Amino acid sequence: PRSGPLCFESAATSVAYFYSATVAGFCSAVDKAGIKLDLFHKRATINASYFDIQQDNIIIRDPADPTNLLPGPGQRGRGVDLNIAGQLLRGWTVLASLTRTNYKLLTTNALQTVVAQQPRDTYSVYSTYRTKLSDDLSGGVAAGLYGRSSSFANLLGQYVVPASRQVDANVFLSFKGFNLNLGVRNVFDRRNYGSASVYTYVPVGEPRTVRLSISKRLF
Repeated sequence: PRSGPLCFESAATSVAYFYSATVAGFCSAVDKAGIKLDLFHKRATINASYFDIQQDNIIIRDPADPTNLLPGPGQRGRGVDLNIAGQLLRGWTVLASLTRTNYKLLTTNALQTVVAQQPRDTYSVYSTYRTKLSDDLSGGVAAGLYGRSSSFANLLGQYVVPASRQVDANVFLSFKGFNLNLGVRNVFDRRNYGSASVYTYVPVGEPRTVRLSISKRLF
């Protein structure tokens, strides 16, 4: 079903440095269609959808003066979204998602030639297995892969943020109300970069990190 267009009138917007500016209004339109499948006697579910999102007059900052807001060219994102969730075997659960989006500008100008900070692909796979080891003891393991493709770092496409991939893993035990969790984030110690709301800053992801936690249920 189509939900749109959704439009907002121009308004005075307060920004940093005690500066205000009036920018053009913008419109957003969304088309989306999807399907849901239940598998293995409803132990697993697949959701797949196609979407088409169009936005006009997206606000951008003037590179020469960050206090100045300008109406940028509109952009369009068309793609597919796939999600899988289910229990494959007793105690074994899997969650997976994939989104692929093709971003394009409706027009270009001197301030913007590409859609920045929007990777084409984002994906994740997470699996956990829990079992009962004895009357009082249960435990399990979990692991996940999370990632995205590369993206442009600025509006002119001069710089690229490389693709990122991260693997996390956990081992957990439960015994008489006590819960112990040993986790490792970024198992392979990859140097990953993220995206931010400003084009002059590219955040760096955390290095390999080990965390140990112990908790006790009181009630």
